[in-house]
Amino acid sequence: MATVVDLTQVQVTAENPVPTTGIIPGAYVIPDSSSSISINQTSIVGVGYFWDPSGQKILDGVVQVYIANLGVVQPIIVTDSYATIKGYITANP
Repeated sequence: MATVVDLTQVQVTAENPVPTTGIIPGAYVIPDSSSSISINQTSIVGVGYFWDPSGQKILDGVVQVYIANLGVVQPIIVTDSYATIKGYITANP
């Protein structure tokens, strides 16, 4: 029987460009965008940090989780820790 795990998914967006320079300052988590999702643990195939190309940094407090779905790996952004997700992957058969 498959193990189902609950994750907290969030949405990320980029800040508006600075009008005088056009520079995009960076990405951030949209407030109140979190929602609980249930995922089959064996569908979790990878985890990585979220790189913000605009701010040239790793976005704190979120990770990308890669989900295998019908042969296509789709990332989702969650607030669960890297260690938690890695533990789920390690526990997969």
